Amino acid sequence: MERPTTDEVVRTALAESVAPGRVVAHTAVSTIPAGAIGLTRAIGTVALVASGVKLASLVQELVVTHRFGVGSALDAAAVALIVPMLLVNLIGASTAEALVPVHARTTLHDGSAAAAALERRVVLASARMLALAGLAVAAAAPLIVSIVAPGFDADTARLATRLLMVGAAIVPLAGLSLVYSRLLNVRGRFVAAASAAAAVPTTVTIGVVGFGARFGIEALAVATSLGYALQLLIIKLALDRRHDRSMDRQGEPVHTSHPRMGELRRTAVPLACAALLTGSAPIVDDAFASRLGPGSVAALHLGSRLLSLLVAVAALALGTAIAPVFARMAAVADDEGLRRTARRVITWIIAVVVPASALLALVSTPLVRLAFQRGAFDGADTKTVAAVQAIAILQLGPYLITTVWIRALAALDAARTFASVAAGAVVGNLVLDAVLAPRFGLRGIAWSSTIVAVGTAAALWQATTKAIAAKTERPGS
Repeated sequence: MERPTTDEVVRTALAESVAPGRVVAHTAVSTIPAGAIGLTRAIGTVALVASGVKLASLVQELVVTHRFGVGSALDAAAVALIVPMLLVNLIGASTAEALVPVHARTTLHDGSAAAAALERRVVLASARMLALAGLAVAAAAPLIVSIVAPGFDADTARLATRLLMVGAAIVPLAGLSLVYSRLLNVRGRFVAAASAAAAVPTTVTIGVVGFGARFGIEALAVATSLGYALQLLIIKLALDRRHDRSMDRQGEPVHTSHPRMGELRRTAVPLACAALLTGSAPIVDDAFASRLGPGSVAALHLGSRLLSLLVAVAALALGTAIAPVFARMAAVADDEGLRRTARRVITWIIAVVVPASALLALVSTPLVRLAFQRGAFDGADTKTVAAVQAIAILQLGPYLITTVWIRALAALDAARTFASVAAGAVVGNLVLDAVLAPRFGLRGIAWSSTIVAVGTAAALWQATTKAIAAKTERPGS
């Protein structure tokens, strides 16, 4: 049997959606972008929206650094976000990423009713886990701070504990936002989910400007949690407008059991393990940075801001657009199309993104001076942050390549491979931090992360190639 090409994937799904005897959710299938033009359009659309969101984030950073500078207060705020965001990735992001390929298979093979039932089960199970995780963070805040930032003095540790108790609400709010965003994405609706993220930096900016002078760094923590609450509300309203209300059927009991939940767990659990492993890397980095003196944790985070901004725009656009495409190609066994699409995207990353990253590294100091040097942020802070940024920005290309391979592995139902790669990355990061941080300080920590990012991208490239080969050789594939 001849396998469909990349451009035929969506046409096949759309044809099945109107075939006799088959009921398939039209909006969940026909709006996935087809071919190179559709994929490029989807990536460009999300990138444009994400750029606007990150512009709002840049304004937030300018306001925050102007108000608080680089010191103990911002150190405490940075540490207070680490564990909540780790749990968001551990539960929310892994579930959301696993949902895309499983939803595609369910819609294609079982119909719209089964896909709607799967959505209800996933949302309920995610909400329960995220709520429990948020409560656990609030209860264990003092212990968490003592582990994450052993170098903090007593006052900074107490401040970080208070901020973490407030920030625990981020876990269910941000986690559910990710799940609902993926439900929009599988319907081909990318703009609403991407633009809703602007709620967080906008709320933080307003909170710090309006209340920072009176309440200090606590205003930042409260505004961050409120921003994630607003983001969740916006995404849920957008989903309701695009939804046939099948997720909210009255009179039908909602349980966490579903025939496809086993498939979702097989994909989500390895992704969660990988998130736990890779998410521990910032914790390790911050633990080493906390021993380098006041302001070191904040400087490390600010030195990664440009990288985070570019990764958030590019990786969000790239990952959001290619995940449904890869899932659909894997569902119809278009392994060659998946391989060809992935290689085309990665070739573009190597040819364009890697040289651009090197250029940004060369102009790191003027960029930091232009962005942050005002108010409490002085010339010494600029020098420290620019040195970190020049190294960290080199991770952009490897991060984008890793994004492509993770989406491919998830679509191929081989996400467990990523867990083993992530374990190696964590060990490598810990060893390199221990070797480089005492000698080179924050620059050593930045080099550790960069080396590990390159190694992870290379390992996932090899792992995905093997996964595609194994699937091709499997009988009946």
